[in-house]
Amino acid sequence: MDVIDKSMEVLRRYPLCDHCLGRLFALSGYGLENWERGRSIKDLIHMEMVGRVRLGDASAASMLRRLAESGHGPSARFLMDRMRENVGRAECPVCGGLFRLVDEAARAVASAMEACGVEFSSFQVGTTLPRQVLEADFRLSMEAATTSSESIKRELNRLIGKRVQALTGKEFSRSPDVVAVVSLPSVSVSLLVMPVYAAGHYRKLLRGPMPLGEVAAAAGAKSAIIHSPLRDGDARVLGEERMVLQLNSPRSRSIPGLGLIGFLELMELSRASRSDVEELKGEIDRERTYRGLVLFREPPSEDSLRSVSEFMEGRRVKQGRRSKLIKFMRLKSLGGRVAELLLRGEGGVSVEGLVDGIGVSPSISGVLGVGAKLVQLDVLDA
Repeated sequence: MDVIDKSMEVLRRYPLCDHCLGRLFALSGYGLENWERGRSIKDLIHMEMVGRVRLGDASAASMLRRLAESGHGPSARFLMDRMRENVGRAECPVCGGLFRLVDEAARAVASAMEACGVEFSSFQVGTTLPRQVLEADFRLSMEAATTSSESIKRELNRLIGKRVQALTGKEFSRSPDVVAVVSLPSVSVSLLVMPVYAAGHYRKLLRGPMPLGEVAAAAGAKSAIIHSPLRDGDARVLGEERMVLQLNSPRSRSIPGLGLIGFLELMELSRASRSDVEELKGEIDRERTYRGLVLFREPPSEDSLRSVSEFMEGRRVKQGRRSKLIKFMRLKSLGGRVAELLLRGEGGVSVEGLVDGIGVSPSISGVLGVGAKLVQLDVLDA
């Protein structure tokens, strides 16, 4: 069935507006908007039906009535002038007239962008639509069974985006600085400022949680996240550890030069993206050197510390469903129940578990047969 026959079949059931009819054939033609496709299809059907009426085919008038109901002006005028029938326009059963709100929505988005007070050069538009509109659009697509249709959300997003670009001069992008979400038919707008990512290195010079609130304030952002393959917890990080800084809702898109913020040093920051965060996760197994203080339940002897070090060195320890290689280990008594641990192993090893045996086997505590816990940890290098 060709485009015209399929369109006539659909229009006999539904008085579709130009947008919703043309959207069924969104991949047909080139450089056309859906409303232009829909209007052109209706014009062709109109010419055919008018010719048939003039040849005495009264049945063709029923299709002209369906065209008039769908908002096709020439068909409505023909019925009025030649057949004295006044056929009014029906509301489109799919979009319900939402496309008449495109210009208003674009102005609302442009106004919200101007008032948001953040720096941006690119944007994207999304829409939220009533459920009945989405269901009607899906049902039409299934019933028409065309292979070239487009969703109503995609068309509205594109049309509003084009108008916003013309109003603001900002670039429409698939990787935007700002996303505007328009609720229709209320034409309410919400803006989402996308994060800025910066790759670099960090050092944490004191123990405790990272001062992320201070980082966010210094960078002019609402909040900050540091992505790193290292789970440092309360440890100091004395070597330079790779990271990606994520700044949420930033007022500026430029990469800040932050330096030392509290006890956190951020170095060599350069522009990055979300994909760099995913790539960083692959470095979790990179070798690292750790230094810690271990508190034993009973004072260990030098010989027992040396024995457990020799036993663990070069051995893989089971940690959950994975194993981690311990390349180097030294335990040195500091007197009484305290010993210094120097360890080099695969990244991601739980040093705490390696000491107390919780979730890791074998462990220092298990091999010695004496309870032990990690009380301090430093990450020396990576």
